[in-house]
Amino acid sequence: MKVGLIRCMQTEDMCPATTDFKVMKEKKLAFKDVEGEIEVIGVVSCGGCPGKKAVPRAAEMVRRGADTIALASCNQR
Repeated sequence: MKVGLIRCMQTEDMCPATTDFKVMKEKKLAFKDVEGEIEVIGVVSCGGCPGKKAVPRAAEMVRRGADTIALASCNQR
C-alpha cells in the first residue's frame, strides 16, 4: 500500500504526525487489515478549513504514486 497522508492544518503546529506513523507501522485502526508493506509517499495539510485544497492535493499524490489517501486529525493514542 502506498499512502498519501493529508493532515489537518489546524493541528500541524502541535502534532508532528508521530501517532499517524505509529498507527501505520503497527497496522492498527484504519490499517488493521493491511497485509503488505505500508509506504508513505507524501504528507501534506488539507490547506485549512474547510479543506478546499484536500482534493487537488490528494489527486497530486495519486499522480505521484499513492494508491490510498489517509486523512489524519492528530488523534493521540
